[in-house]
Amino acid sequence: MKTIQNLGKVNAPVCGPYAIALVANVPLEQAMATVKRVKGAGDRWKGRATLGNLTDALGTFKVLYERLTGLRGKALKTVVSNDLVFNKQYLIFVTDHFLTLYQGKCYDQAHPEGIHYTHYFIRNRRVKAVLMIH
Repeated sequence: MKTIQNLGKVNAPVCGPYAIALVANVPLEQAMATVKRVKGAGDRWKGRATLGNLTDALGTFKVLYERLTGLRGKALKTVVSNDLVFNKQYLIFVTDHFLTLYQGKCYDQAHPEGIHYTHYFIRNRRVKAVLMIH
């Protein structure tokens, strides 16, 4: 069984690099440096990233993924319960937030131990993109 590393709680806008660290299984500092580099950000950058920045970072770490179609606009809880495979890992972009999903648990910088998607604080937000990690 796959295990998700516990990176600890982080109080900053680093949900994108945090998700990259989890799916690439690298330290958060390495994920931050990589996303910063592919974004071309300066010294004042605190962690904000776009989906394009994150897919570039996944390529840097040689993480294979597939972008799933037909899920945009659905609520996160609906997508997880109806459209995703339980034993697969996903990087999900929900309105203004990135998270990692594995076995029904959502992982982000506020929930490093994972929280079931039915209790996740943004379970009703609309999905913008879903990447299935291979």
